Amino acid sequence: MSNFDGTVSLQNIEGGLQLSSHKGQMSVSRSKGRLQFESGDNNTVIEDFDGSIKGKSGQGAIVVRSEGKINVNLRSNQGRIDIQAKGSGATVNVGSKDGPLYLPNYFKLTRYANMKVMSGRLRGGSGGQIYVRTESGSVKLR
Repeated sequence: MSNFDGTVSLQNIEGGLQLSSHKGQMSVSRSKGRLQFESGDNNTVIEDFDGSIKGKSGQGAIVVRSEGKINVNLRSNQGRIDIQAKGSGATVNVGSKDGPLYLPNYFKLTRYANMKVMSGRLRGGSGGQIYVRTESGSVKLR
């Protein structure tokens, strides 16, 4: 599904989703399967998604709220990324060239020549994986 300027709100979807939006708000909730998205200046909100999430954003924010197992692969140019993963126990690898990283203090920080990366494992027992890269957007994980 492609959208230039408008609101996309999907609920209770099962299966593969491929979304693209430039300016309009995009939200997916209470769904499961495989989600791939690409957004420009708009915000993308994903809540209670069971499955894998892969997405890219230009300047818009990406918000993911999940409980239990989580599998995300997110990239952003300037937009902020906010992930709430209650009780997941996911393996985490989050990096940014210029943006700030807000992660629990027990994560390991490694500084490379052109990027800082925080890695570790969230507390919890469900598992999963969180991989995030940004140019200058902030990343918050809780």
